[in-house]
Amino acid sequence: MNSSTRPVTKGRMNTVISYIRGGGETRFSLIVLFVMGCFFWVPSNVINLRVQEMLFPLVGIALFLALSIFFRVSKAVGAFLAFVIVYGLCTFTPDGYHFILMLMFFAYLYETVALRYKEIIKHKTLIFNLLCIFALLNVLWLILQANGIYIFFKPKNVTDTLETGFFSNRNEVSVFLACCLPFFFRRWWHIGIIPVLVGLILASTVNGIIGAVLVLAIYGLIIGTRKGYAKKWLTTGAIILTVAAVASYMTFVRTGGIGPRVKVAVKALELVKEKPLLGWGVNQSKYVAHLYLNGDRQDPRYLMRAYGKVIYKDDFQRLYLANPERYQGDGLKWVQLHNDYLHVAVDMGAAGLAGLVLIVVSHAVAFFRTRRRDLLTGLSVVCLLWTANAFFTFQIGRFSFLMVFFLALIQGAYLTQRRASK
Repeated sequence: MNSSTRPVTKGRMNTVISYIRGGGETRFSLIVLFVMGCFFWVPSNVINLRVQEMLFPLVGIALFLALSIFFRVSKAVGAFLAFVIVYGLCTFTPDGYHFILMLMFFAYLYETVALRYKEIIKHKTLIFNLLCIFALLNVLWLILQANGIYIFFKPKNVTDTLETGFFSNRNEVSVFLACCLPFFFRRWWHIGIIPVLVGLILASTVNGIIGAVLVLAIYGLIIGTRKGYAKKWLTTGAIILTVAAVASYMTFVRTGGIGPRVKVAVKALELVKEKPLLGWGVNQSKYVAHLYLNGDRQDPRYLMRAYGKVIYKDDFQRLYLANPERYQGDGLKWVQLHNDYLHVAVDMGAAGLAGLVLIVVSHAVAFFRTRRRDLLTGLSVVCLLWTANAFFTFQIGRFSFLMVFFLALIQGAYLTQRRASK
């Protein structure tokens, strides 16, 4: 190499390095969006641009947010979001608009809360108090409904014993009360634990009561350990309390079991085995699972509409005909899988499920590596994971807001600690 060219080459390398350091992540994100935008104009059997002309702005904003989160906040969350967006584009259906809009909203919420943790955490007490007040109002609403007093609305097409609080579903109010329970472990709020437990009993859902008992057991273990009690006796007592509480609840409060849901999950695994790597496509489980589990019991008009939205029609038809003995439990027309990990496995296969688990694990690591971590937020995440089963809670979507908010607080505390150590 000519010695006269070496300074030039070295200068170019320094320029590249300074380019990357000086906001190169943003430039890289814009380049990715430009390349993806070019693909939108390539003839495709997947996307009709004349019909879906507003798709690129949505995908562009969502992907930009995903890349921003990857570089600035959490690589696990950013990579998962980017994968879901790109794969959702490759398996796009008209329902994909709502899904991408949801991703945009939650991605922006997650990044904003994590990066502005210092400002938000100053109002932590106010936020926790508001959640507690709203939870207690829900309990009051449940008590009124349990006594036949309905204000503003009364559930339709269901029995009069269905108490829903401010929500449209007893599972939803149960999840909300369970995830708010840890915030009552503060001074002056302890007395509110009893009404919340009463509300969970009135809502008559197993998910919420199990989540509440689990959190009470964990909190008791932590307090007992701090006071120096023997860990083996504390652990044994917590296990006995949890089993006794759940068994008593299911025996005397809400009779019945989880048998039908287990049968549904077992049959739905056959869909996962059919497409184990990438699944059936984003948002496809609400069609293929319903049709596969008990399509012969659905309204014919719904069958035509749902089957028309299945992407892999030939594969589904072959699997359906090869398994004549499908789910033959009770007469329910299953509309949800009631397990978000299974939901993701059907939609996005092992790749999507691995990304979802990675997000949960990465936040658990961030939580335990953060000094002076907020125990109440962590317990609330445990409640939400136990009762709603996901990071983006597809089954109980309105609680995605709380899940994303709490996880962003955990990540924000970890980021703040890292900045301080540097």
